[in-house]
Amino acid sequence: MKEIFDFPLLKSFLTGSSGSKPFTILMDAMSGVVGPYARRVFCEELGAPKSSARNCEPLEDFGGRHPDPNLTYAADLVEILKRGDHDFGAAFDGDGDRNMILGKNGFFVTPSDSVAVIAAHSKAIPFFRAHGVKGLARSMPTGAAIDQVAIAEGLPFYEVPTGGLVLI
Repeated sequence: MKEIFDFPLLKSFLTGSSGSKPFTILMDAMSGVVGPYARRVFCEELGAPKSSARNCEPLEDFGGRHPDPNLTYAADLVEILKRGDHDFGAAFDGDGDRNMILGKNGFFVTPSDSVAVIAAHSKAIPFFRAHGVKGLARSMPTGAAIDQVAIAEGLPFYEVPTGGLVLI
């Protein structure tokens, strides 16, 4: 991951060590397998306070909660973000292949829009700046925001038959 992202820059951003206000995050692993990674990356590597990562202990029954990161099953995270104390929030499903992104005041970003934002700003990610993005793909039922990014960036675009959003 340290070869993909600029960890020192991200750490400076999260901790405010560049003289700016710290960017506060709240990551909810929903008691799934992402928990140890969230704690390690966001807290240990990037310097976010330990309180920035919650439900990080993987539990067989996900702590009795449904591990689907959406507005229904992660409603407690949404309510916390709506208070305005955090700049960014995210929840991850049980096996870590889906997420929910929330902005300041609980602003919900759909998964298909979040990957489109990443694709649109891929030049800010060191790996993609060095190697480029070869194309973009999405599954058929996924929102079309990423299509517009592919068109704007002049990238090949692929529609795949099942799940997932991909930067190629």
